[in-house]
Parts: sequence; C-alpha cells; structure tokens
Amino acid sequence: TIVDGHFYDKVLASYPAPPKSDVQIISIDEESIQRIGPWPWPEAVHTKFFNQLARQAPKGVVLNFRLGLPVQTAEDDAAMELALRRLPVFFSVQAAPSPAVLKQDAAFLARRERFASAVAGVGHANLAPDGAIERLRFIDLFAQADGATVPYVGAMVNPDRAVQQAIAGRTNLRLGIPFHGELSHPSISYSDVLEGKLLPDQLKGRTIVVGPSRDVTLGALAVLWYVSSGSGSGSGTTLVSSTEVHASAIDALQQGSYMLGASPLVLYLSLAISLFLAFLAFDKVPKA
Repeated sequence: TIVDGHFYDKVLASYPAPPKSDVQIISIDEESIQRIGPWPWPEAVHTKFFNQLARQAPKGVVLNFRLGLPVQTAEDDAAMELALRRLPVFFSVQAAPSPAVLKQDAAFLARRERFASAVAGVGHANLAPDGAIERLRFIDLFAQADGATVPYVGAMVNPDRAVQQAIAGRTNLRLGIPFHGELSHPSISYSDVLEGKLLPDQLKGRTIVVGPSRDVTLGALAVLWYVSSGSGSGSGTTLVSSTEVHASAIDALQQGSYMLGASPLVLYLSLAISLFLAFLAFDKVPKA
C-alpha cells in the first residue's frame, strides 16, 4: 500500500551510503557499443573479456545480461567454457522475460545447461515495482525462474551470515535495499576491460557486476528503475539502471545494510503504536 511504501522510504532514506564498497560495475555502455559493434556481440568477444578479467582475480562476477545469443560454433563454446572456469561467474535468469527474449530462450537454456558446470552459480534477477507509483523497493531472496525456485543471484556472492543461513534453509526473505543514486559504484567500460586497459590487481578481490549502463540504448537490455534514494544522494526518487540496482543490492547484502520486509499486519501495528504514542505526547502538552 501507499502507507507501507512511505514507511519503508523514510526508513531506507535514513541509511547512509556505505563508507567502503567492494562492488565494481563494468558497464556495457555506448562507448563499448561504438568500439566493439552492435549488440549482441559474438561469443568470442565475451570469451576474450572473461580471460582478461580472470587476470584480475575478482571475488565474483555477476552477469546482468544473457549469453544466449548469438549461437556460435562448438569451438567457440569450448573456448567460452574454459574462460568461465577461470572465474567465479554467476548467471542470472528472470521469471518473466519479454516476448523478444522468449524467442531466445531455447538457445539460452541449451547454452546455460552446457556451461552449468563451468559457472559458480545460477540465480534469479527478478525485479518488480512495489505499489501504485511503480517504485522498486524490495528483492525476494527466492523466486521462480525457468521452472525452478532459485536464490537471488546477488545473494550468492559472499552475503552476510543471516542471508547465508536463509539460503541454506531455503527461507524466503523480502529484502529492502537502500539506494544512493546511479553513480554510487565505480564503473569501468566493458571495452576497456576487453582491451586490457586495467592496472595490475585493480579489480582483485572485488565483486563485479557486468551489465548495461543507464545511457545505453539497447531496448530491453537497458531497463531503468525508479528507486527511493538514500541519504547519500538526498531523499527522493532516482532513476537508475538495473545494473546499479544489482550493485546496490549486493553491497547491502554483503554489509548487512538491508531491511527485512515486514508483513502488512506488522506495519499497521507499528503505525498504530506510533500514532498512539504521538497522541499521548500531545495529550500531555499543557493546555493554554
């Protein structure tokens, strides 16, 4: 409800931006499109990208895009599998892809099955707006994707102990994520990584999120979300890329700065108690 949403907005807006983050974005941006060519890119491009990234020894690599197309030769698939084995890569899937993406599912599922043993994990990347104002506030720890119940992909990369225990116990949690604007996390162009333009150990030990930036014009690939911005960027509503959404969620899950969603009953009881206490305070004010 609107009341629930305003309640969470006020609480999440009070969360400060993390003083230090291990999350790094690698952006599929307009610069990369201009330098590499039209999307989708050949598999050999991603293979080279993963091999370049493996030299940096990151903690984990979350893909906010699909490797389903274009289908290449068996030799290309073999090279991709070898590159994936050099990194802890996490594939993301969605429960309700667009009609255009549905046409790709057969190829995507076949290739994901081929690469399943080479990746560190497969999780859902389902995002859904909350309330009438279409604002993203929560991410479910578990969701249906491709006929199976899987954990959120961002929760598979070194989350805090509470989230680890929930995943182990298959317990769903509704996670409220504090956001701090589109540029909350450092970003490197995909093309720069592809061309090896990184300092030695620049990404060592960091969690990497690879996906479209806000400025890229690739249709369904570049989905933007309205989120409630936290105190780090001032209160209000901000439009951010899905890549920044996942980066913020991973940050919150690693640092324990998320908020667990309460049931409507708990919310209304909290609201009623707050109103009752406010009434008592007002009633004690001396009357003129």
